[in-house]
Amino acid sequence: MKKNYFYIAVLVFNCFLCAFSQVLLKKAAQKEWGSFIRQYLNAYVVLGYSLFFVVLAVNVWILRYVPVNIANPVCESLPLVISFFTGMFFFGEKLTKFKVLGALAIVAGILVVIV
Repeated sequence: MKKNYFYIAVLVFNCFLCAFSQVLLKKAAQKEWGSFIRQYLNAYVVLGYSLFFVVLAVNVWILRYVPVNIANPVCESLPLVISFFTGMFFFGEKLTKFKVLGALAIVAGILVVIV
């Protein structure tokens, strides 16, 4: 099957949506909400899980056009790389030398599979 780079680009963008939804959920988890209901029914949680649903729907659609042996490595590993940087940017988490090396190895692996 011929690789269609448009759909792979959509898949990569989908990984960014997934990482952003995780940021929203962590923001909700860090805040004190005062009640059990508000802890799970607030804007962060609702938007975070709504984005997860969009990511799931787009992944199902993408699998019509991208072989699973390409889509799966991208969907499973690229969000890890993105989460290193979203954690650093949004939460001040430390980006270590080993995380950078791991991210480079993951991206290299993805490129080997895609190209």
